Parts: sequence; C-alpha cells; structure tokens
Amino acid sequence: MGLFFTLVYLLYMYVSPASWIPWLSTITVQPFVAGLASAFTLPRFLTRTPFKVSPQLVLFLLFSAYLAISPALHGWFGGVFESLPGGVVAALLLFLVPLNCDTSARRKIVAIAFMCAMLGLVIPGIRDYHVAPEQSKFVLGPNFEEEGEAADANVEAPPVLYRLKAQGLVDDPNDFAQLLLVIISLSFLWWGRSWLRNVLFVLLPGAILAYGVFLTHSRGALVAIAVMIAVVFRRKLKWVGSFAIAGLVAFALLASNFTGGREVSTAGGEDRLDLWSEGWQLLKQSPLIGYGWGGYVDAVNMTAHNSFLLVAVDTGVIGLTLWVSVFVISYAQINRIVTPSDGTPPDPVLRRHALCLEGAITAFLATSWFLSRAYHPLSFLLVGLLGGLACQESIRRPDAVLTPPMESCLIRSVAASVAALIMIYVMVRLRGT
Repeated sequence: MGLFFTLVYLLYMYVSPASWIPWLSTITVQPFVAGLASAFTLPRFLTRTPFKVSPQLVLFLLFSAYLAISPALHGWFGGVFESLPGGVVAALLLFLVPLNCDTSARRKIVAIAFMCAMLGLVIPGIRDYHVAPEQSKFVLGPNFEEEGEAADANVEAPPVLYRLKAQGLVDDPNDFAQLLLVIISLSFLWWGRSWLRNVLFVLLPGAILAYGVFLTHSRGALVAIAVMIAVVFRRKLKWVGSFAIAGLVAFALLASNFTGGREVSTAGGEDRLDLWSEGWQLLKQSPLIGYGWGGYVDAVNMTAHNSFLLVAVDTGVIGLTLWVSVFVISYAQINRIVTPSDGTPPDPVLRRHALCLEGAITAFLATSWFLSRAYHPLSFLLVGLLGGLACQESIRRPDAVLTPPMESCLIRSVAASVAALIMIYVMVRLRGT
C-alpha cells in the first residue's frame, strides 16, 4: 500500500486533476495521501537500508534543509516558513520513493503508471493540437499581442506556432518535454526478450510520447536528446562515436522542424542569456552563501531559466556544490552497478535499470540547463529510484562498494560546479561580443 499511495501522491502532482475537475481544488487531497503513504511506508524503513548505500539521498536531504533555512542566513526568518513546504516535499519523496521502489517489479510499476498517465495527457493533446488548438488546455497558443505589434510596425509577423503542454507542474511546453523525455527513458525498464511486450510497453507508447515531445517544439528538449544519446551510447561507441551519432540526430531533428522554426543559437536564446547575465552579477555579490531561497526571483522578477545558476544565486557555491554532488554520486553509483568494480558479472536486469535511470537523470539535467527545475519533485523521484536500485544491488552484492570515496566525490563535485559556472560565464560573454 505504501507504493500505491506514493504513486497517487506523485501522479496527483503531475496530472493535476484539480485543473480538469475544479471542485477538487476545494478539498485537501495531497496532505492526506502523503500521510497515508508515510504510514504504510514506515514499516519498510525498519528493514530496508537505501540511505546507508546511497549517500546522495542524505546529501539531497541536507541540500533541501539548507535551502529551507537559507533565508535566515540573511536575516529573513519569515522566508523559512515560505520555503519550508518545498523542503517537506523533498524529504517526503526521498523517504517514500527509495523505500517503496527497492525491487525491479516496483520500479516497473512506477514506470508504467507514469507512462499511462502521460499517454492520458499526450493523446488528447495531440488530437487538440491538430483539430482545435485555440480552445485546448493542452496547447499553448501564439502571443497575439506580439503579432499585433509586428503588424502595426509593418514587420512580417512570425508564423503561428502552437506547442503541446499540460497543466499544473507541467503547464509549460518545456517542462512537459522534460517530463516526457524522462518517462520515455524509464519505459525501457520494461524491455525484455518478448518482442510483443517490447512493442506494447516500450516502443508504441514511447513513439506516442516522443511525438508529444516533438509537438512541444522545445529547443531544450532537442539539446537534451542529443546529450542523452551521447551519454547512453558512450560505453559502446566511446565518446567520439557517441558524439557523432548525437550530432547526426540533432541535425536530423532540426531538419524535421523540431523547434517549430525557433532558432537554436545564441541569438535565439538572447532572452535567457540576459537573465543569466543578471544572475551572474548577483552571484558575484554573494558567491559563498547566495541570496537565500527565492533570492534570484526577488531580484530579477523572473526565474533564471538555468537550474545551476538558480541554485548558485539562491544558495551560493556551497549550495551548488552540494546539489551537484547528488548527481555526481548518482552517476558514479550507476557506473558501479553497470560495471561492478570487483569483477562480478552485472545482473542483466539491474544493469538495464541503471542504464534507464542514467538516461532519465541525463534528460533531467540537460533540460534543466534551460529550466529552473532544481527544486521540483522530478529530481527527488529520480534520485529516490536510484536509491532503491542501489539498495537492491547491495543485497545482491553485500560487500560491494557502490560509491567512490567521499573525498573523490567532493573534488568531482567542485570541479563540475566550477565548470558549469564557467560555461555560463562564457556563454554570457559570447553574447556580448
């Protein structure tokens, strides 16, 4: 029952039934379901050990706690109460997901539940996109005010562009594309020897969701697809070969009008680079501890459109390093499950699950380069799923060391954080040349 109520809790966030059934917004659902999920999960806490073998779970909890109290570091104690709900959601998911998803069958249930939910959003969205986009909650229409201004200025109006979306947490085409890419990757948890199962549970729904990604016309999704291909195929083709394949796929997607005519270039992302420039100036003024939760939005009146920069401005280099360390350790853990360092042959099922999570985490991080989604539930879900997988692998290999030494993880995390900030700085500087 713990898994059931955990799924209800998660799906309620992303399907957002209150957006489709207004009267649901008048009743309290999520806290009640969260309480039931916690109550049914507590007994598993006494017999499972995901937190011992997955330090990234503890680090994510520490980051969420640091984020929640960060306003107090600047004397704004009232801000702690505003940021606390986000910390509670993080702590709850990092408790529920790894404990309830510590077997292959349970992770497959999560994947199929999300896949069915997304099909329930994408299929009517595709219908509306092609039949009546102007009247649909699934479609983001063009900005008619901008078109009117262009007409008044005797400037050629841009072509009408509709983009697929959903409601709630994914009431934006870019957010929707991010979630769909993650679910497509997780759908391969069902891959096996049966061709019929592969078609019905992976290829067919995956193709529908992929077409949904196409209809979002998300430039970030295009970049993410290329990065996912490069990361997933690097073991077979090495980095050079995987980057070559990724480049060819990106070129093919551009040729197929994946972005709906929107530029994938520095000029095309001028608005985001302006925001990054403002964020960089903020970071220079408080590089160590940042401005506290919500500091970026309060200063700029918009979000950063880059999760790395958002975390850096809100929590400083300390918080950024802590956040990045979660994913550094996650990738290291995945590598040790895919290719055990002690020479033990990998379990084929657990290996496939690790590769699916690698693709899903890569999709999340690559799209997060263009989105401010560092604090959203999707990251907690993915890290929690990996925690459950690591717990299962530790039972199979009790003496296995699934994470590198913490000193090594710290060095890699600092290096990755610095590299991300340097890349942002370079892109901002290139925009000004």
